[in-house]
Amino acid sequence: MCITENRDAQRLVGQVVQLQSKLKSLESENKELEADCKILTVRPTLAEFNLLQSELDKAKEALKEAEGALVDSVKLFVKEVDKHRWIPVAERLPERGKQVVYCDMETGYVYVGYLNKPNQWWYFGVNTDKEIAEKDITHWRPIILPASESAEELE
Repeated sequence: MCITENRDAQRLVGQVVQLQSKLKSLESENKELEADCKILTVRPTLAEFNLLQSELDKAKEALKEAEGALVDSVKLFVKEVDKHRWIPVAERLPERGKQVVYCDMETGYVYVGYLNKPNQWWYFGVNTDKEIAEKDITHWRPIILPASESAEELE
């Protein structure tokens, strides 16, 4: 019986060693989980929350201002592009007497001139103004002057 008891005792000792090792491993895992739980359960104080809320509100306000500036920039860009595009006469006509560039689609010529009255376009030639029938005029555009010149110089 002594040999059997010895083997049983050795087997039990081996099991105890394995269980002790497993216990240490579980204790280590438990410490890690407890640390993770502490991280997850940490909540800001009311003062910290209010500070974060204030920073968030400032960021939202800065975003609104940036959006407003972007909208203003886009509006200015569209206005500037509109100055340089060919405007169909079906869309709108220029002011009477204001010099513009316009296109006679029948001849393909581009003129500098003005709208004298409805159906009466005039262009500037050598020592003369000549009338062109409105049916041939399809597009016009404003004259864009360099910054050093003014619009009054053309009127």
